[in-house]
Order: sequence, then C-alpha cells, then structure tokens
Amino acid sequence: MFFSEHACERMEERGIMDTEALGVLRLGHIEGEPRQGEEPGEIVVKMVFAKKRERAIGVVTVILKGREKLLVSTVEWEDER
Repeated sequence: MFFSEHACERMEERGIMDTEALGVLRLGHIEGEPRQGEEPGEIVVKMVFAKKRERAIGVVTVILKGREKLLVSTVEWEDER
C-alpha cells in the first residue's frame, strides 16, 4: 500500500494525518459502487469512516490488479466546512 503524491498533498492541505487515513481503510465502509480505474484491471473504491462526533473522512483507493498493491489516490473530508 502506498500514498500518491496527490494524496499526500491533500492530507497536508486538509490537516488529515496518515494514521487517520489508514484507520479509514481498516474500519470504514465502501461508499458507492466500485468502478473501473484508468488502466485495465484497476478498481477504484472510496472508503469512508467517522468516529463518534467527528467529521467523516473519505479515502479514494485504487486496487492495482496483478501487482497486489493498494494506491491511496486522495483523502478528503466528507462534509463541507
């Protein structure tokens, strides 16, 4: 598993720590339907999680088929502030 440069920039910009993003992947649920990625065999999935009384975080991931790796594409707050 690795973070894209874009994801790292967005986490810094939004004040979301990598440990929080990893928590979303461990404890969150899939939001919406998985979809085909840009490359053949890639699957894009958005995971979402919020601790009680805290803002929800969304983590968009790309499952890289054949390479058995997970790319964190971007990380975002799910509400608008």
